[in-house]
Amino acid sequence: MITPGIFRRSLRRALRWRVLLLWWAALAVSGAIAVAPVFAFLRGQLDRSTAARDAVAWMDGPTLLELVRQVRESGAEQGILVALAVALATQLLWAPFVAAAMVASAHGDESLPFSRLLASAGELYGRMLRTAVAGLIPLGAGAAVAAGALKLAAAHAADRAITETDAGRALIVAGCAAALVIFIAALVVDAARAQFAADPVRRSALAALWTGSKMVWRLPLRAAGIGAVGMVLGVGGALVLMAIRLQIPQRGVPTLALAWLLAQGAQLAVGFGRAIRIEGLAELSRADAAEASRRASRRLPPGGTTQGTEVVHSTTLSALEPPRSGAPR
Repeated sequence: MITPGIFRRSLRRALRWRVLLLWWAALAVSGAIAVAPVFAFLRGQLDRSTAARDAVAWMDGPTLLELVRQVRESGAEQGILVALAVALATQLLWAPFVAAAMVASAHGDESLPFSRLLASAGELYGRMLRTAVAGLIPLGAGAAVAAGALKLAAAHAADRAITETDAGRALIVAGCAAALVIFIAALVVDAARAQFAADPVRRSALAALWTGSKMVWRLPLRAAGIGAVGMVLGVGGALVLMAIRLQIPQRGVPTLALAWLLAQGAQLAVGFGRAIRIEGLAELSRADAAEASRRASRRLPPGGTTQGTEVVHSTTLSALEPPRSGAPR
């Protein structure tokens, strides 16, 4: 299998705008629900303030602490928490649908129109929901291992570290190990989702999780490379865009619009990285299955028949057969 070709195809297919638009819409709906009470609270606090313009442009520490105090005193805290809970529930319902759209888009080379994309996503919704539930197994195991590594590092820093540098080094190593474990667990879950793109007739989420785990085990470097490319371009791109956004003083409509566009670009970058992983892992799974089929065909003896299936001709049995139509008697 040619890994550079898989990378190029996954990057090209991940740019399908309909899938990215669904990703953005899912986050926009949940985000609007979450920020609605916050926006109403800030309007009540800052609309008549002479320092509102500067506070919006650069939120300093004292202003932030005063707003937090006003949230508690005005009773807006409960409404904000309810909105956050509703936004989280909405996102949990949206997430399998968006994942199903990415899987449906990864079925083939052609870009699906909206009608077919939505229909395919609806058809795959149940499978993606079951895969998300099954994915709690590797994610939970990875979280437990990561927490254990961090706990051991903290204990080492408290008991055996001689200097503050040693303690910091131990925590950094444990943090990197924990991040690697979580990365592998998330990669296995995405590999399970990709199995439905490589084999559309598959229905079992647990079987897909097992097959995806075996593929990651057999091809660790290629699978990790696809996951790393998706993370660098997705999460890394989002961090760069948000870092640029934080440097913009939002004092007018143009700067506010630019900051908003950068934030939306960061959301799309995360979706782009997610699509890269699913597209690439689906392509890798298809290539792995084709390679296994070629290896199996090479093991067959000449003639394409396996041992025990050869046809044996018997002269005695042939003589006992009735004569064929038109044959001399």
